[in-house]
Amino acid sequence: MNGHIYILTHSRMPGLVKIGHTTTTIKERVTTINQGTGVPGNFKVFYSIELPNAQLIESVIHNKLRPFRHVTNKEFFELKPTVARHYVKRIIEELQFGIQFDESNMTIVSDTKRLGAMIKAHRKKMRMRQSDLAAAARIGIRFISDVEGGKSTAHIGKVLKVLNVLRVRVAVDSPKR
Repeated sequence: MNGHIYILTHSRMPGLVKIGHTTTTIKERVTTINQGTGVPGNFKVFYSIELPNAQLIESVIHNKLRPFRHVTNKEFFELKPTVARHYVKRIIEELQFGIQFDESNMTIVSDTKRLGAMIKAHRKKMRMRQSDLAAAARIGIRFISDVEGGKSTAHIGKVLKVLNVLRVRVAVDSPKR
């Protein structure tokens, strides 16, 4: 069942965020929370995302963020909202894609020459010849040579096949400017 994971903030609770899930709309959930008599003011939505299995994902998030939990059985965490969003997004990525990203092992690829050099380095690290890589990716050896040489017109689908054989993952980052 689809639901929403959310991060709420409250002006009277600086340093705390509420991380939870709902199967209703975010607006309905926040309205319900804000109607409580024990709430001094209104919560505001800082971040939300609709996902399948939101309840299961929420429990994983709560478990991974346990060191930051304000009270054991509550959904409040001692985190800045931006930090909480960062953690929540990474946990969701890990669950959705089964991967973890380690920034120290990442390479920024800004042109085809750099991509080719990276592919060549990974191939050599795996002790493969160009012909071995071509056979494993089921493409021609000439293509491997062209890509490693930085050819700018290389077919992206074939490049992704090569990266897959080399067990290189590709991520796209859209930094805020």
